[in-house]
Amino acid sequence: MRGRIVFLGLIFVVGLLASGSRSHASDLEQCELTTADQQQRYGACDRVQRNSSSSPRDRARALFQLGRLMQMKPEGFYQAASAWDAAIAADPTYVAAIVARAEWFVLTNKGYDAIKLLQPALAANTGDTELLVMIGRAYASVGLPERALDSFNEALKVDPNHVRALFESGQVFEMAGDFSKAAEAYRRAGENYDPSFVSEGGIGIEHPYLAAARSYDHLGETGKALALITNVIDHFPSLSARPYVFEQRASYNETLGLIDEAIADLTSALRYALPELRMPLLFKRALLYQKGGKRQEAERDFSSALGNGDRRTILRMQVYLRNHGYNEVKINGLADPDLMKLISVCLATTECGAGLGRPI
Repeated sequence: MRGRIVFLGLIFVVGLLASGSRSHASDLEQCELTTADQQQRYGACDRVQRNSSSSPRDRARALFQLGRLMQMKPEGFYQAASAWDAAIAADPTYVAAIVARAEWFVLTNKGYDAIKLLQPALAANTGDTELLVMIGRAYASVGLPERALDSFNEALKVDPNHVRALFESGQVFEMAGDFSKAAEAYRRAGENYDPSFVSEGGIGIEHPYLAAARSYDHLGETGKALALITNVIDHFPSLSARPYVFEQRASYNETLGLIDEAIADLTSALRYALPELRMPLLFKRALLYQKGGKRQEAERDFSSALGNGDRRTILRMQVYLRNHGYNEVKINGLADPDLMKLISVCLATTECGAGLGRPI
């Protein structure tokens, strides 16, 4: 009888251990499930990192995810950084936390701290593309473009289509004034771009085609720029709902003399723009109306913009007019009929009208 009791006791203990193991595994799985409810993930991650039976790697994984969750909160940056520091302390070899912490060092102008953190990890993981790209970004942030490009190139040897390595190479080329190489790097990055991608630190990038378009436009190849940004608008609905994309395409259409198309783009931008961002778009569209010989529509947009504008904006417009010889302008911050008459006169002259919307 006693032997049977001991046997049953052992079964009970083993069952508890197995149950605890399953619970721990379930918590870790829930912690890392990015599609789950954030509060549930937070609780699961917290339980894993507090569990004394968790391995150093599991605690690091949980702390890394806690950092990702914390950074989504207002003023959550310092909490996220602290969580990643704790993850690295728990497991100094956990690359995801190292990359995330290094990224925030770079974003806060502490590139040398990022390099110091990344170098031992890279020595132990020589072919890790995320480490190579991150240290390349750190080198670029401290003014070492050659080392940055070397790191990006090493990452591209491992993965020739690595979007972030190509994009960051484009950034370095652009900073160096080599817009031809920048455009090519951005274009290649754009071929495999995934808008849902974020780095270990939770930071995404714009569609590389948008950056490539700006580089091509800088080179005077505006037709290529227009084709790339049109590709973004046609194939990425979530991005084409952002006003700045249409505003960017409007500038290319204007450069190519496609005034009606540029006006249509700004009209689309206005459709998506927040109220506080509508004013500069209205000014730009007014200038295009003026360029297209539609003076009445131009005056309507200027009137609408100034009517909804704040005092500072109107003052800047008045100063602009005064600087262009309209000495009768009253610097009072009021959008009165006299101001609209002077704007109408300014629009009739190329030199004044061309820059009328730029002070905004």
